[in-house]
Amino acid sequence: MKKIVGILAVAAMATSMFAADVAGNLKLNGKLANFDGDNFTLLHAPDVESNPWGNQTLKLSVNADVAGAAVDFLSKKSTANSVKVNGEAKKPEDLVELSNVDAVLGCNWNIWFKPADMVKVTVGNLGGYELNSETIDWTNLVNNSGWGYAGEVNVDAFSLVISTTSDKWLGKGNEVPNLYLRAGYAADFGKIQAALKATDTFKVLNIAAGYSGSADSISYFADVLFGMDSKGETTVNSLAADAFVRYGADALEVKAYLKAGIPMKSGAAFTIAPKAYVGYQLDACKVSCVLNANTITIQEGNKYPLTEINVTPKVEGNFGGMGWEVSAKMGIPCVDGKKFTVEVPFGINMNF
Repeated sequence: MKKIVGILAVAAMATSMFAADVAGNLKLNGKLANFDGDNFTLLHAPDVESNPWGNQTLKLSVNADVAGAAVDFLSKKSTANSVKVNGEAKKPEDLVELSNVDAVLGCNWNIWFKPADMVKVTVGNLGGYELNSETIDWTNLVNNSGWGYAGEVNVDAFSLVISTTSDKWLGKGNEVPNLYLRAGYAADFGKIQAALKATDTFKVLNIAAGYSGSADSISYFADVLFGMDSKGETTVNSLAADAFVRYGADALEVKAYLKAGIPMKSGAAFTIAPKAYVGYQLDACKVSCVLNANTITIQEGNKYPLTEINVTPKVEGNFGGMGWEVSAKMGIPCVDGKKFTVEVPFGINMNF
């Protein structure tokens, strides 16, 4: 708690030093019920690792015109054999309150600054450098998230990103473990982008291109990715593509996404992963439903291309300054041996 108070104090001091926006968000997740096919349980204790928001617990950010920073505090159950409480080693099972052990396990952070109007440099935990990302489950073909460095250049309609998330650069043997480049051009007809991701000193290459656009109430994108993996004795090539479309009018919102893995040699499997979303905004809340067919494998001799379908109805809204959502994720089996499952996750969050 003292650390959080200290960070808030630093943020307040930063605000007094220069014109900056300071914001925070606190999130908590859990499960109201769970049925795994055999057992049914109720009222699980709140767990920050549960859906729907992952394990981000507290986020603080400070943003000004030329610089800013963000910190995401993470928390989860302790899996260590022993932990220290007030400097004394103890076994987790001997502790009455686990919150004393794992209130904050770690954090993600980044700091950015602009040495020029058209240039931005970010150091820390990177994200948001994908070509295009669907907004149902935030799936994309290629990105470069993780700890590292990034430089962005934006000149009118042109944009360029150069980043690395490696733990070393030009080390022994001139190793270049990770490099990511993305270039884009935006115009009236839409936005075109291309990306190159190289890992293991260019032994693994992903080359991608994408297009996004909109027309009236419809927005859409399409990407294609070609991959080459030369880490083994032979080079393995891969090809993937995805497409997304969104329609929004008044209170209605409809989304559809399809990702495909295209075989590069005879006899290889063709895979598709479709998902769809329908949402409607009511006066008091928003109701929605997601249909996810997971991965469908199409291959000669495969009698069970689809193994499971996930259906997730959800209700979300606001109560004063608090946001909330409750859903029911149902796993419907399509083959023998799988069981029907359902879980009821919830999430609450507060902005300040």
